[in-house]
Parts: sequence; C-alpha cells; structure tokens
Amino acid sequence: LSVDMVRLLEQRLGTRFEILPAQNLDAILTQAKAGRVDLITSLKATPERSQFLSFTPPYVQVPTAIIVKSGMASGVWPESFVGKSVAVGKGYGVQKYLEQKYPAISLTLVPDDLDGMRKLAFGEVDAVIMDVASASYFIEREKITNLRVLTAFEYTYDLSFAVRIDTPVLGAILTKTLQDIPAKDKQAVLGKWITLGNDPLRQLRERLQRAMPWIFGLALALTVVGGLLWSARRKRTKAAEQASKYARSLLEASLDPMVTISAQGKITDLNAATEKVTGASRATLLGSDFADYFTAPQRARAGYEKAFLEGFVTDYPLAIRHVSGRVT
Repeated sequence: LSVDMVRLLEQRLGTRFEILPAQNLDAILTQAKAGRVDLITSLKATPERSQFLSFTPPYVQVPTAIIVKSGMASGVWPESFVGKSVAVGKGYGVQKYLEQKYPAISLTLVPDDLDGMRKLAFGEVDAVIMDVASASYFIEREKITNLRVLTAFEYTYDLSFAVRIDTPVLGAILTKTLQDIPAKDKQAVLGKWITLGNDPLRQLRERLQRAMPWIFGLALALTVVGGLLWSARRKRTKAAEQASKYARSLLEASLDPMVTISAQGKITDLNAATEKVTGASRATLLGSDFADYFTAPQRARAGYEKAFLEGFVTDYPLAIRHVSGRVT
C-alpha cells in the first residue's frame, strides 16, 4: 500500500523517490534523529516522535488484534493476560499505549512483528498484539499454522508520511499533494490492499481459513515501518543546492498560497500565490510574522503552534487579510 501511495505522489509531483533497504523501526527513528533520513512511510504520529518529525494527515487506518496459539483457551482482555508475556514491536505505537493504559501487562519487546509471531509459535511468549494486515501476511508467508486471532484490540494505527521537523517545505508539499489526490484514486489504492469491512476480525479469520495472501504491500511496509525511505544523501554542497532549488520549484508550482515558517512563526519562504493573496511583496513577507496576515492573528498563531506540536492541523479555517483591507 505504501509503495502505491508513493507512486501516486510521484505521479502528482513529477519526481522519483529513492527507496532504501528495509530496517526495523528503532533503527529508522535513530537515523531520523541523526538527520540521515528525510522521509518515513507508514508511521503513526506520537508526541515523542513529533519532537523530531512532522507528520502529514493519516492516509490509512489499520486495526490491531491479539494473536495467540491455537490451543489456548478463550480468554478475556486484559484479565486473562495478567502475569503472562505479551509481545509487541519495540518502539511501535501500541507499545506506549499498552504501557500507559495496561501497566499490569508484562510486555516482551521484539524487533518487529514477525519476530514476535515466531516467539509465540515456539511458546516463548503468550500473545502478540499487532496490526491485522501484518498478522495475515506473515501467517501465510511463513506458513505458521498454530496461531489464531483471539479478539480485536482497541488500538488503531493511523498511518502517515513523516519528515524531519527541519524540512517543513517537504512536509507541506506532501500534505498538499495528498490532499489534491482525487478520492477515487486513493480509494483504488486502499481497496487493492485493505479489504476490511465493518467486522475486520471476522474477515481476517475467513482469510486465514482460506490461507490466501492479502494486503502484501501494507504488511511489508508495516513490518519495517518505513521500508520506503527517501534520502537525498546530500553529501556535497552542490547536491544540497540542487535539492533546495527543486523544493522551491515545487513550492512555486502550487496555485494556492503556501509558506514555510520558523518555530517562532516567522515566514522563511513563500510562493507567488502568497504575494498575490496578501498584496505584500516577497521582501516584505520574508521574516515577518505569519499570524499578522490573518483577520484572527491569535487563532492563526494557535494553529501553527498546534501544527508544530502535533505534526499537522486539519479543518482549521482562517481568513487572510489583503493589504487593501479585502478579506479572502
């Protein structure tokens, strides 16, 4: 699924992304903190990650489930698992959720979901909590026949693209491009990989019984949580300049007003559409306060502070005031 979503972005942007080898989530996030990764796919926004990453709005939601060995008697969550070992991916969003809401549950942290399933199959843990897409794919690929779905779990992965927080132009471009992709194109991609209906647990069980592979792309992407990475690898000054020029060209290609701002709310870049809608020149706009160009400056300021804190803001209407006094 993530591959197809990246391909949609490439078609809209007229560019190609460099895909790097798959790695586990912990390694990917470490590289992102060190500035060696520019884009991560299939990642859920969390307050911790938002300290060094900026997120697009989610492009897919994936439910999770509790997986147990086939011979285990039916149990009730969480009472039946107190004193037992439950495996979850290290650094995955569900880990933090479980630690905060179910502190009595003993967690076994594993590098990825596949390792957790193998431990479960060999009796090293009592259960695995993971997304249903990966569960279905790995059971089929690895021919794991002694596992079953006990019940659906309450946690959902709202998956987004994530960029380093110091590359706001890239984040803005991705968000705008995702918003511009027609709904039918998005649905065509999601329908190809996500076939879950109102009762995802029942459908998952049916697919496991037929032993048919499904949603391969999403499962693989979730296993490595970002096996697709775009890294410009700017090792030379010339390469950095080319990347900057390219980002500028994408910014200017938008017919809608687009700006990038610093953490202090100062405008650091903008396109021609912004000059037109405000009536101010580029020289005037650069370095000025972003919030001053709206009819409600305090609301605008609260909006970008929320975006820096949470990674993105949606459904947040603001009115722009032209220098002539006209409101847009």
